[in-house]
This record gives sequence, C-alpha cells and structure tokens, in this order.
Amino acid sequence: AAPLDAAARAALEAAEVLRSEGNTAFRGGRYEEAAEAYTKALAKRGAAGGGGGGAAAALEVACLNNRAACRAALREYDLVVTDCTAALALAKDDPKALMRRAAANEALEHHALALADYKRMLAAHPSVGACAQSLFQRTMKAAGSHWAGTPSIAYGRMHAAAACTTFNVTKATTTAPE
Repeated sequence: AAPLDAAARAALEAAEVLRSEGNTAFRGGRYEEAAEAYTKALAKRGAAGGGGGGAAAALEVACLNNRAACRAALREYDLVVTDCTAALALAKDDPKALMRRAAANEALEHHALALADYKRMLAAHPSVGACAQSLFQRTMKAAGSHWAGTPSIAYGRMHAAAACTTFNVTKATTTAPE
C-alpha cells in the first residue's frame, strides 16, 4: 500500500481518538454517545480514503463491531444486523460480528438467519464451538422442533460438543471489544 499523505494520516489518528472516546462512553453505559463516537470515527476513516492498510481496515471493523454492541444495548437490532454485515464484508468470519448478528437476528425472531450465523461461527471458529452451540440450541428451540432433524443441525451439535470453549458470549454480544 502506498504511504498515507498527511491529511489521511491525520484522519486515521482522529478516528482512533474517536474510537477510544466511544469505548470510554460505552464502559460508562452511555451507549448513544458511544455509538455517535464510533459513527464519527467511521466517517474519519472514510475521509482517509482506502489507504492505511490492515490497521485502517481493522479500525473500521472494530468501530462497526463496537457500534453494533451499542445498538444491541439499545435494542436496535436491525441496526446491529446492518453494522455486523458491514463488518463481515471487511472481515469475512469475524467472531464478534457473527455472534452479535446472530443474537440480533434471534432477538428479531429471524431464527433461520441466526442459525446460519451460529453454524458459520462453529465452522470458522471451532475453539468457541461450545459457546456457540449453547446459543445455537436455544435458537433451534425458539425456531421450532422442525430444525432439530436436519443434517446440518446434527453436524453442528456434534462439532460443538467436541470443541473447547474459550470465548465469552456475553462479551461478544454486549461489550465494546476493542
């Protein structure tokens, strides 16, 4: 990647400051303020253009994930899905985006979409399988017993049963991670 010019570098630095302010607001339970800070950080990231390489992309994914956590706390589940989908467009199997989007879809009673994300989580991140499996089973139950007999569900159960859990679901779905 080409080196950033001074204006782009300043925009990325400002985005990082705004992300940090959002994290502080989130930890203080000021979710609307935090979401606004992440929104401003994303705008600054956009002002930097496509430069900045992996660090800039990671900043964008973090801000989208963090804003999704704010929106989950505010019960704005459609917006959680939107932010997580954008994060997943940048980081295909990001575990926080997958878990948050699945939880939001579950809250919206879009059980098939929630199950799809839990299955994707099980496949992409086996070490978090037991945790995802717990949520997966809860969603299956809410979706109705007709899901239980499908081969993909049975595989998900078997795969998750063999996995170790090292992932904090509560953190993945409700806290600003980065």
